[in-house]
Amino acid sequence: MFDILMYYSIMVQSGPYDNLKDIAVKILQKDVSTVPVIHSSSEHASFPQLLHLASLSGILKCKLC
Repeated sequence: MFDILMYYSIMVQSGPYDNLKDIAVKILQKDVSTVPVIHSSSEHASFPQLLHLASLSGILKCKLC
């Protein structure tokens, strides 16, 4: 049971300069519903900023428009 919890505690994240295709691939490969897009500046590295929560449906809507 503990091993399962450790496995799922690994966070999948993206950065502000990752393209939508790479984020979509992460979502599909890691079998998650959303991926946080996080930015951390060098001076505030211990306090990253959440910029967006990317989802596959949101990426597909953006690509179809």
